[in-house]
Amino acid sequence: MLLAPGPRRTTLLFWSATIAGLVIVNGASTWLPTLMVDSGYDLSSSLEYSIAFDVGARLRGTALGFSLGVGRIGAIVGPSYLAAVAVLVAAPQAGFYAFVIPAVLGAVLIGLLKPGARRAQAAPSDAPDSEAPLAP
Repeated sequence: MLLAPGPRRTTLLFWSATIAGLVIVNGASTWLPTLMVDSGYDLSSSLEYSIAFDVGARLRGTALGFSLGVGRIGAIVGPSYLAAVAVLVAAPQAGFYAFVIPAVLGAVLIGLLKPGARRAQAAPSDAPDSEAPLAP
């Protein structure tokens, strides 16, 4: 149903944005302490910030289960992406700036969603019975 012709575009855009978001979350939770220490912060501060960042990232609702399932690609790619940036660019700040790319990509993908788009009309058999009494 999610990849049926009607919701396919929205589903793929939302999944892609979730991938970009998980690249940021998992890349940051893996590399943030190293990036902060390399930028001059002490290890204690960098670990405290990393723990706070990670705890906030783990608090999610179950309604996004499919999206997060597909988005796990970002969780796999995130640490490797930041490792590649760390190897290819010598400046410690490059790791911080590397988070901008998936963040902007995710924002653009969410921006491409049509906010007024609604799912297809429910079949008449799925519609509530107008003669049924309302629950108290």
